[in-house]
Amino acid sequence: MGYLLKKGLSLRYSKALPYSVISVGNITTGGTGKTPMVIALAKEAVSRGLFPIVLTRGYKGKREGPCFVVNRYIDPMGVHLFCNSYIDAGDEAMHMATKLPKTPIIKAVNRYRGGLFALSHLDHFCEVMELSIVDRQRIVFILDDGFQHWQLKRDIDMVLIDGTNPFDNGMLLPFGRLREPLSALSRAHFIVITRQENPEAISKIRGFNSGPIFLGKTLTRSLIRISGDQLDVANLTGKRVYAFCGIGNPRAFLETLRSLRPSELRHRVFADHHQYTQKDIDLIVKEARATRADILVTTEKDMVKLRRFSNREDILALVIEMAVEEGLYDLVFGKA
Repeated sequence: MGYLLKKGLSLRYSKALPYSVISVGNITTGGTGKTPMVIALAKEAVSRGLFPIVLTRGYKGKREGPCFVVNRYIDPMGVHLFCNSYIDAGDEAMHMATKLPKTPIIKAVNRYRGGLFALSHLDHFCEVMELSIVDRQRIVFILDDGFQHWQLKRDIDMVLIDGTNPFDNGMLLPFGRLREPLSALSRAHFIVITRQENPEAISKIRGFNSGPIFLGKTLTRSLIRISGDQLDVANLTGKRVYAFCGIGNPRAFLETLRSLRPSELRHRVFADHHQYTQKDIDLIVKEARATRADILVTTEKDMVKLRRFSNREDILALVIEMAVEEGLYDLVFGKA
């Protein structure tokens, strides 16, 4: 009853921004590939001549109120509009800012207010980031993790479902991983099955939604150091690898590493959004040495939290991208 009341009130008082809003979300907790999808959508929008603005909650970021998340030094005169650390912005928001340096990433618990903030201060963002003046007719908002954020009206609801574990045990939190009943899938305009095909999941989805379903795959692109230097992923093949991460779906990360055929893979998994300390880093390095690892590997999201350990050039991050079936972007941006 509480869920239905909250949803009903949120929908009743939801507000609309003056531009199209594309929501990327899921119906379960844990990693389904939302962040890579948001990044892919923003890049595709730019390639089509649009100007994307990403709205994100900035989970676990300590900064109060809306702000632009950027991966660069900010003059103290403008610091009230910007945040440039994962502690203030949250690790996912900081990761997106690193991958999309010319795209406004807005941290705001209330994404409607975040959208208004972005529009009010967009010229200043462009000045600081050395961008030309934006054609405001080309703006499109991308709402990160928005399927349950009913306070903001959206034009498109895209839902991502992990093909390796679509609905867990089929039970709602806290007894399972479902955020909402499966009937909520009827709200989605598009559904993307990530990581692998799953005919059983599609059959279950069809009980609630007859719209388009696409496949989204995670592609490995390279390895990257904290300094930005890139290496080929072939460097992992035949090597003893020690991996660590603090993400929502560590199993997917480890399976991706196994697909690159290391001779041995040892790992340590931390809680999602884990805040690393020097003690953690010392433990990781100690365990890697004990296993005679040739390479230490983590995720890009984890890497943004390691930058303050500036001597850690020996840790590499696996660079991944979301690739989706042909036709998805035409439908998304056609509707938007």
